[in-house]
Amino acid sequence: LDAFDLTTVSQNAEEQARQAVTAAVERLDQGRTEPREIVLAPSLVTRGTTTEPR
Repeated sequence: LDAFDLTTVSQNAEEQARQAVTAAVERLDQGRTEPREIVLAPSLVTRGTTTEPR
């Protein structure tokens, strides 16, 4: 249970970490040198600080 029950935007830290490790392994094990850009979709986590629109 969250102490403040705030509505937030989740940036999926677990998936960010997974992608970072994959990118590092590609560089170390496969010699990838070109940059990679990965865009992860954020999600709204609605909690107690959000109300219905008026």
